Amino acid sequence: MQNAWRIGLKTCLALKVGYFENEKKAAQEVEIDVNVFCPFEKIKTPLCIENIVDYDFIFNSVQTLKTLPHHDFLEDFVIHLMAILFQNKKIDSVQIKMHKKHIYQGLAEPVVALHLSRENWQKKHATFL
Repeated sequence: MQNAWRIGLKTCLALKVGYFENEKKAAQEVEIDVNVFCPFEKIKTPLCIENIVDYDFIFNSVQTLKTLPHHDFLEDFVIHLMAILFQNKKIDSVQIKMHKKHIYQGLAEPVVALHLSRENWQKKHATFL
């Protein structure tokens, strides 16, 4: 997205996720990479950092994932996080990538990613939730 701030956060959480029985026994380490995009025109003073989405908002939004019950798929966590992030009206677009760290004995990591604009989220969010 051009003419926008990109505010990002990368972290790792233990989430209750997995389809197979062995995955349901314990939380799994998931790396989460979040980017939110805030257009200049939506921010009163776009060069003043206090007027842009802060890292604490993104961090606290990501932390809510730890409180969710078990889900079979990472995609469920992505949609949940999108719903929280889009509550902030300054955010015009969200990009989320998640991947499980310790699957396939380190030979590969399953990854899911989604990048949605607010417009597309509003058109489709009812079908996601």
